[in-house]
Amino acid sequence: MEEQNSEFQKKLNDWLYKVGDYLTILGQRILELLQKFWSWYKSINWPDIPLTAFQLLVLFYVIFGSIFMVSTPILEASDELWHFGMVEYLRENNGQLPVYDVSDPDLIYENNRDTIYRQEGSQPPLYYYTMALLSSPFDISDAEQYRIPNPHVRAGEPGSFANKNLVLHPVDGVPLTGTPLAIYIMRLFGIAMGVVTIWAVWQSGELIAPHRPVVGLLAGVLTAFNPMFLFISASVNNDTMVIMLNSVVILLALQTLREGFDLRRSLLLAILLGLATLTKLSALVLVPVIAVAGLWVARRDKDLSGVLVLGGAMLIAWGTIAGWWYFRNLDLYGELFGTQTMAMVAGVREDPYTFFTFLGEFEGFRQGYWGVFGAFNIITSPLVYAIADFIVFVGIFGVIFLVSQLVSIQDFSFARREISLVLFLLGIVLIGIIAYLNWTSMTYASQGRLLFPFFAAISPLLAVGLIEILWWVLFLLSPPDRSYVRAGDAVPEPILRESLQWPVRIAGFIVLLIPILTILPQYRAPRPIELADIPDDANRIFAEYDNIRLIGYDAVDRRYLPGERVRFTLYWEVIEPTEDDLTMAIALVSPFGDEISTRTISTYPGGGTLRTSTWEAGDIYADTYELTLLRNVHSRYPFDLSINWYDEIPEARVTATNENDSTINVLLDIGAVIRPNLPVSFSDLDLLQDEEANTRTFGRIIRLEGFAHTPPELEENNGAAFIVDALWESQSSIETDYIAFLHVYNSDGELVTQYDFQYQLPTRYWTFNENFRLIYPVTAPENGFAPDTYTINVGWYEKDNPEIRLNIEEATEEDPAISTYQMFEFTVNNAGEIILPELEIDNPTDDLPDVPLAPTEEDTPEAELTQQADDTESDEPETTAESEDEE
Repeated sequence: MEEQNSEFQKKLNDWLYKVGDYLTILGQRILELLQKFWSWYKSINWPDIPLTAFQLLVLFYVIFGSIFMVSTPILEASDELWHFGMVEYLRENNGQLPVYDVSDPDLIYENNRDTIYRQEGSQPPLYYYTMALLSSPFDISDAEQYRIPNPHVRAGEPGSFANKNLVLHPVDGVPLTGTPLAIYIMRLFGIAMGVVTIWAVWQSGELIAPHRPVVGLLAGVLTAFNPMFLFISASVNNDTMVIMLNSVVILLALQTLREGFDLRRSLLLAILLGLATLTKLSALVLVPVIAVAGLWVARRDKDLSGVLVLGGAMLIAWGTIAGWWYFRNLDLYGELFGTQTMAMVAGVREDPYTFFTFLGEFEGFRQGYWGVFGAFNIITSPLVYAIADFIVFVGIFGVIFLVSQLVSIQDFSFARREISLVLFLLGIVLIGIIAYLNWTSMTYASQGRLLFPFFAAISPLLAVGLIEILWWVLFLLSPPDRSYVRAGDAVPEPILRESLQWPVRIAGFIVLLIPILTILPQYRAPRPIELADIPDDANRIFAEYDNIRLIGYDAVDRRYLPGERVRFTLYWEVIEPTEDDLTMAIALVSPFGDEISTRTISTYPGGGTLRTSTWEAGDIYADTYELTLLRNVHSRYPFDLSINWYDEIPEARVTATNENDSTINVLLDIGAVIRPNLPVSFSDLDLLQDEEANTRTFGRIIRLEGFAHTPPELEENNGAAFIVDALWESQSSIETDYIAFLHVYNSDGELVTQYDFQYQLPTRYWTFNENFRLIYPVTAPENGFAPDTYTINVGWYEKDNPEIRLNIEEATEEDPAISTYQMFEFTVNNAGEIILPELEIDNPTDDLPDVPLAPTEEDTPEAELTQQADDTESDEPETTAESEDEE
């Protein structure tokens, strides 16, 4: 034992040294490359671009927005399918708004879900009227062919794999005519509205911190480089318009707070607010905050007429521009805002919305503010969200710190104007959050992007908080001579700007990668490959489903933990296209036929991007998927991948056949699931700790640690003469599958009976220092046990090479190899009674180990007993498709 531990420790140390050397060399090379890159970068005389910081920001925003636009197929952006449907409806009905069927309140959801606009028909219509006018030169009569739904879409599941597409797209892409062209024009208009939003946010940032203009720059960056804002701006979505209008309204309100009332500004604010409330209900959040701000300005400046003009203008503008739509809701649905109707069409939340519900859905809210794409089912790298969390945390802390400093100033009148601007923005955010919670309590809508209409409040607040913290960090790192520097100038503006350069560049680079690496691959259909492109180590098989043939699969055959994802690739060969689009159902199943993946994936090939009716004869496709194992697996065993095809309904399966045209049930060996730290009982065993370890260690990889036997009179023996229970311990990771055998010899050394089997978890999945209890039923020979003394011997041999055994001691010139271990002897008396020896058991218990059923197949010398999962859904005889290497 000590010798083996010493050898293992030596190998481990050698491996650690090699890894350390490799990492050192790798680190040196990376540093060399970075040094060369930096030298090259500094050696080039880069031309000065004659653009202001704002113009540069807008330029990159437009570039990034365009990349997001082309990376997302048409009708795949968040709710774009129904926003465009609303535009289409207005065009087809000459601007007449849709009316929901609310005759039966219990059937509002069912009666209105099949419309092309769904819940968007209850939204204020300004955006849709604008888009209908903008797209009027383009023919969209072909829209229906782009609206074919993907029946297997996993919308609203950010962590899911495949089936991200709401609709089915042509493999070769869509032409830039008709409906696709109209949608791209509307998307470009959304990007243009985003430019106005960024300008308003920038100006708002400068207003709340006039002594630090860099706050405006950072506020603009936090908006323009927000991946979710880019995604929404580059889509057909009424959020783009309300975000723009709200941002300008907030900017005008901030100017009023700082400078007092102005007639033209008040009229413009009222008109824009009226337009915003005709775009989306979230604009109404601004009304009470602006009203309070107006009263505060009137009191501060003693200007009662100013607040009356502003209030009157807001009321008249709302009544003139948007009031008709709200009163229409009152007439049609009995509610002014139409939110109850919209919630019922979208799907009413069934469970009560509590604080714990909010906590449970906070992850989706948090991610949804920075980037959940597609149909709220595509997320990006966790690093992006971690960086965003850090920004938000530091920003909030900075705002609290700033307000506490302003309050602590003795001449509070000096800081009152500064605090009023910050409190105004905080009021907008607070009421916006309350409105969001109210809406999400009515329906399932926990998406952070619903706060985007308040960008002009959120981004400046985060920016002013971040700059406040950055200012103090720089101040503490390099404190100036306070004898001649004013406190506000301790960290000059140029230093603040310079400190932000590299963080902004890195953020821009990350944002650039998101549509390319996160969004685009989700919608890209696999392209045909050549037969030679299938990896050499892929498992070759043959399973034919009418016009489709499975010719191989590729997976990492290893140990998996419960809850872990299993990734694999299937290789399909097309015999000829199918008339109808077939659906593939794949699941992970245990050896007992139980499904152990979190769900069966039903999908069109290519993760929903391919249809079997569009395949070409002779093509080969590599089709990759991920399935997640259940978390409540409390054992360890190998599992298979079950593959079926069906047409329309799962019960209408396509029959799978092998090369001999025999019906098969396709189950592919793919790995084993291991419950970590699985306890193995040592009770009721005669432990062999006193014996020399090397006398019971097979091939230095498997060691017998103890054994027991059950009395022959127990009914639980299920036909066996008695049961042998052996405790084994793996001494290292094992790469080969071994068969365990038990031999019974008489006093003349003749083999009278045996039992050979593969343990439930094949030995290739065993690893260092794991324990396993193996049950051996000892069956009497055909004529029974003759009176004699018998010995029980155990051992192991290779599954694929039965003649190769694991030896306890290797052969020498003097002695042959020893490949069995003698456990114990038992005798059979003249009456035929089996007398088992007494065991030295120090830890007895009343619980006996589980006893397996007797073998159902006839045992042959060195034979293998395997278990196959039964197919409970078919009465036809089936076999299991295995790889050619195992057949």
